[in-house]
This record gives sequence, C-alpha cells and structure tokens, in this order.
Amino acid sequence: MNPLLTVIVVVVGGLLLSCALYVAIRARRRRESSVLAGLADVLPLPPAERILRLEQWMSRTDGPGVERAARLIILGCAMLDTGRRKQAARPFQVACHTEPRFGLALLLAFTCMKDESGGLLQTLMETWQEMHRPSFGGCRLERSFLDVCGANAASPPGSELARALGSLPSQALRDEIHSAMRNRPAWAEPLFGEQLA
Repeated sequence: MNPLLTVIVVVVGGLLLSCALYVAIRARRRRESSVLAGLADVLPLPPAERILRLEQWMSRTDGPGVERAARLIILGCAMLDTGRRKQAARPFQVACHTEPRFGLALLLAFTCMKDESGGLLQTLMETWQEMHRPSFGGCRLERSFLDVCGANAASPPGSELARALGSLPSQALRDEIHSAMRNRPAWAEPLFGEQLA
C-alpha cells in the first residue's frame, strides 16, 4: 500500500473518531444539564415533603444514573434538615456509587456515619481533613449540580469549600456554616476564605 495513502487514511480516521467523541461528550453534557434542570420540582419543597416526594420517585423509577444520584443527594440533605443524620448516610452512599463524579456525596456519607455528638459541620470538616482536603465542584457535573441547588440560596462568604457546602440544599448545614463564619472556631478555618487547591 502507498505510504501516503496510509497516512491519509490514519489522519482521516483519527479526525472522524475525534469528531464522534466530541459529539458524544456534548450530547452527554446536554442530557446531564437537562436532568439537573429537572430538579427544580423538589428543591423548593420543605424537607419533610421533599423526602416524601423523593422516596416516591425512587420507588417508581430507576431513572438515569445522574438524576438518581442527584435526587439521592437532595434526599440525604432533606434528612439532615429533619434531624435524621444516621439515615442520611444511605442516600449519600448510594449516590456516590451511582455517580462517582459527585465527590460531595462521599464526604457526606462518611460524615453521617460518624458519631453524632459533634455538630454536623464540625464533623464534616474533620472528615474533609481525613479525606486529605478534596476540592468540590471540580468536574462540570458536580459544579452544575451545586449551581442548580444553590440558585435560590444565599451563598455564604468565604472559601470555595464554604460556597460548595452552602450550595447544598440543606438549611441545617447552611445555618451551621453561617454560624461558623460569625464565631470563627479554629476547626472551621478552611471555610474562612483561602482558596483551596
């Protein structure tokens, strides 16, 4: 075979493969954005009603993995708001297994499994330290999820971590963040404004 023809076939094949991959990635991102936009039906509900609606949704549909994981995180946050911290661990665990790009779900799952004697935020900060201070909102999916959830919430001042945690649909967590910003305990220092890597 002619070497020039071989080079042309390889280059054209590479371009076609690159184009197909680009189109697939764009389509996936559009689907994910559409799914996340659909969360607006449960976010404004009071926590108890949110739990009821999400548990009903979970029982009758399998849904796409991204939507299921996002709704599980919202369910876990509603459980936190109703004082069901130990029970909230399960939805967070399933969410991070369903969609591993939701790193916050893993942090929340481990936090909820710990002793409840400390406040939620203090335990969360200890867990975050133990997990070697991961950053959140680094991938497009998690950032989009946090944007959708935090759209109607007053973003707390402070670091990227404070903004990410404050975007979660948990009023209990937001209240603890605002309290920590006012009182400035040493354990909450990573929330106060330095940029996280």
